[in-house]
Amino acid sequence: MSEDPERRLAAIVSADVVGYSRLMGLDEVGTLESLRTHRRELIDPKIAEHGGRIVKTMGDGLLLEFPSVVAAVKCAMAMQNGMVARNADMSDDAAIRFRVGIHLGDVIIDGDDIHGDGVNIAARVQEVAEPDGICVTADVYRQVETRLGVSFASLGDRTLKNIAQPVGLYALRLERDGEQQSQSPDLWLSHLEYDWKSVVWSHLWRALSAQHKLIRYDERGNGLSDARPKQMTFESWVEDLEPWSTRRAWSALISWAYRKGSPFRLPMPSATRKGSRIWSCMAATPKAGEISIDRTLKRARKRS
Repeated sequence: MSEDPERRLAAIVSADVVGYSRLMGLDEVGTLESLRTHRRELIDPKIAEHGGRIVKTMGDGLLLEFPSVVAAVKCAMAMQNGMVARNADMSDDAAIRFRVGIHLGDVIIDGDDIHGDGVNIAARVQEVAEPDGICVTADVYRQVETRLGVSFASLGDRTLKNIAQPVGLYALRLERDGEQQSQSPDLWLSHLEYDWKSVVWSHLWRALSAQHKLIRYDERGNGLSDARPKQMTFESWVEDLEPWSTRRAWSALISWAYRKGSPFRLPMPSATRKGSRIWSCMAATPKAGEISIDRTLKRARKRS
């Protein structure tokens, strides 16, 4: 009878370089040298400072283990903020940017290596994170929610590749120098992390997120990126969306908004200067069976 493998609970951090193949294709020597420099001057010292260890490197990524989940998140924050500062004067073709995923789970010990579902989940969570961002599982979130003084945005339950059960995910909001943060307690329902928990709206966001990706959420509710927009008009809102549609090469962009007491409407699409067509639909608080979001999206796609 074989012995049970040695196990322990650990905070697992998976970090991966964004667009590594593209960077290597542009400049192999320069990319490798930049990675070595970033590790020597920033990443490795931060890992040691927070009591972690490098389990292994995978060319374009790192697998880290920490005995403390709080220390793991602190290290990831220090690493990502440090990388943003180091990349400030770099071009997109030279900047090294990371995605980071963190999970708290059981791991199997194999010498200096670790294995198991916990490692696989951390790797898949990293794939969900935005460039320069940090994504954590619900197990991590519950441990650090009130201990670090940072905020998180719920991403809901996600089905991850080769992971049997859906995993609750949260995106850590990193506040950086020069970025203006908007806090509005009077508009608490316009904050997405609260919407996910709302008995009124949570079912809607979960249904939409099953087949669609949310690319931007404006906490203030005016639909514009600037902290203090000069004009809050439909035309300026369309102009504000142009960089998104242009960068992602979309032929059509469907937006959806709601407001109590407003009639449901689906106006004609607005063409941006780059040729994309933006569909906008607004709905009142729906009665049972009155409005089908799926039907609205299909109608917009046909017309575009």
